[in-house]
Amino acid sequence: ACCVALTAFGASAVTVSFDARPRILNEGEPGEAVFTLSGIGSAPAPQLPQPDGLRIQPIPSRGLNTSWVNGKTSRTLTYTYSFRAEQPGKHQLAPPPYTVDGETHRFTPITVEVVARSEDDSPASMEDVLFARLTTDRDRVYIQEAFEIVLSVYSRGLTLGQNFGLGGLPDSGLDGQDFHQLPATRASVTGAVYDVRHFRSRVRALTAGTFTVQPTVTVPVVVKQQNRRRSIFDMMWDGSRTRAAEVQVEPLAVEVLPLPQDGRPPTFSGAVGSFTFEVEAKPLKLQAGEPLTITMQVSGRGNLDSVSAPALDLGAAFKTYDPRLLSKEMNDSQTLGRKVFEQVVIPRSEEVTELPPLAFSFFDPAGETYRTLQQGPFALEVTPSTGQVSRVVEPVTETGTPPEDVVRRDIVYLK
Repeated sequence: ACCVALTAFGASAVTVSFDARPRILNEGEPGEAVFTLSGIGSAPAPQLPQPDGLRIQPIPSRGLNTSWVNGKTSRTLTYTYSFRAEQPGKHQLAPPPYTVDGETHRFTPITVEVVARSEDDSPASMEDVLFARLTTDRDRVYIQEAFEIVLSVYSRGLTLGQNFGLGGLPDSGLDGQDFHQLPATRASVTGAVYDVRHFRSRVRALTAGTFTVQPTVTVPVVVKQQNRRRSIFDMMWDGSRTRAAEVQVEPLAVEVLPLPQDGRPPTFSGAVGSFTFEVEAKPLKLQAGEPLTITMQVSGRGNLDSVSAPALDLGAAFKTYDPRLLSKEMNDSQTLGRKVFEQVVIPRSEEVTELPPLAFSFFDPAGETYRTLQQGPFALEVTPSTGQVSRVVEPVTETGTPPEDVVRRDIVYLK
């Protein structure tokens, strides 16, 4: 990840960042440290002091990228210092403050770990050079709570392809998305450096119980051919072949808890996560029998896809219509976004002075408690109806069905 510089005097049109890769490497292995200057095409190279344990080339390579977006020119200048790990241990790359275009930038030091090479580095088994681990951001969740499962594939001394075969999430109890690849990293495990490929699946708990997650993993390993006589295909493909390797993964147990009964508010309808609730009602000045539009927005993180409009209990003073979903915006994993609902109500008489408070309840798994958000009440100024407006609020018939002309006029108002 890139370490963004901090400016000493407010915002600047030029941004400067500093990064080193890899952060973990073997003794004798090369790496590079990169300064990236965005918004400028010419500037002197930042300095990078020589730390103990790393040999840094004193002169960096320079690169300039120019692009045009919407008629505007954008320039990015890079300075890359090559270095070699010469001494085991943890070493800091700490550039001094850098001034460009009248602004001073300071950098967060980066730690580079150098792992000593073992005298006998030959692997004893396939598991020494290729294995996988399964982790989760929590091993105990509530029904309808979303969580992450990360599959990490560790390898050393191998060239891996791109088409990993991943699958095997539980068919029931958990609703999981396909695995998506994350940026690769490096890790030191038992004194050896491994390249790590990460894959993430976002999962939602559907029912209570304990579920075992053990995905199947097939890794494409590129094997160099050792044949002396090479065909035309060997020359075209550099003599490499890909072999599929099955990798065993230790199972991961996830406990799904039911939502508690204690403290459950009557306005709770199944929302689980962390949300905000906003309400707008208009017009606030109207005649009896005229429609009042209530716009409700629920936003946040959780099972938003299954969240419905808060139920309104306005009593006999209002005629209430069913809510409708006005808009829905969700991220790809369906865990973050917002929903906007619209509902029309009609005050039946001029005696109505306010729209009662509206409430939305949800279960917060982080705090393991129910929370209720309330908006209102909203003061109303309702005047007596005139003309045809009063006919909209005529009472229903004995059969419970409103007269046909009332329904027709109500629909006109809704439109």
